[in-house]
Amino acid sequence: MARMRFSVPDEVKKLFDRAFAGENKSHVIARMMMQAIEELRLQRIRVRTIDSLTDQRRARKPITIKKIRKARASAGP
Repeated sequence: MARMRFSVPDEVKKLFDRAFAGENKSHVIARMMMQAIEELRLQRIRVRTIDSLTDQRRARKPITIKKIRKARASAGP
């Protein structure tokens, strides 16, 4: 298992220790790291999806008001 060393503000450490008292701190941090990795992965997917949808929208020809009115009329009430 790998070891990591990092610094956090004293207040954060106090709050963390209080919030996770009695728990395996290494496990808690590892779980939080995995959640952060998953959140980043999902955020990247969202960005790619939005970019793709935006590109597709730019590639389409605009629809005229006349065509919109015709489609609404043919759809009924």
